[in-house]
Amino acid sequence: MKILRQLLACIIFGVLLSATASASTDTSINCKAKHTLYRENFKIVAFYQFILSENEGVLMLNGKITNDEEISYISRNIYFTYTNNSENHYVLKNYKINKIPADTVSDEIMKKNYPLFFSKEGEFMSLNIQKVNEKSYIISYVNTPMFYCSE
Repeated sequence: MKILRQLLACIIFGVLLSATASASTDTSINCKAKHTLYRENFKIVAFYQFILSENEGVLMLNGKITNDEEISYISRNIYFTYTNNSENHYVLKNYKINKIPADTVSDEIMKKNYPLFFSKEGEFMSLNIQKVNEKSYIISYVNTPMFYCSE
């Protein structure tokens, strides 16, 4: 519930999103997005790339976090399997989080601003991925659109 409140707070405080996507087949998704979050003296500027194909995927996350005057960096690849339970509903389960050496963000900041899926192995995350047209998707978390991907 705490994560849900934090996610909704992100939306309330203004999330600026821009994204690009491509699909090579009906079962493959490649979505790139830029996400900027501002909240009081806290700022995240991050780039995401979701790649899903044949029930496996990777989420690549790179960004800069400014908390008051402290700067940290996030740079990790999250490997996962997924099931597609209905037309648009995907359940992801991560099995490996590979932190790149440049990743200096604290676990506390990660847990405060992201679902556990981003920082703890074996965690689940549910997404709705709606195909808008041949090259565009809307990715939603907890029924809230987070990314619009368009080539």
